[in-house]
Amino acid sequence: MPTLTAYIEKDPETGLYVAIVPGIPGAH
Repeated sequence: MPTLTAYIEKDPETGLYVAIVPGIPGAH
């Protein structure tokens, strides 16, 4: 299985955590 690297960031507007996966267009 390929290893995916996701960056977890907190959205200051909603207070929710979002995962940003580089290399996959449209994935937020």
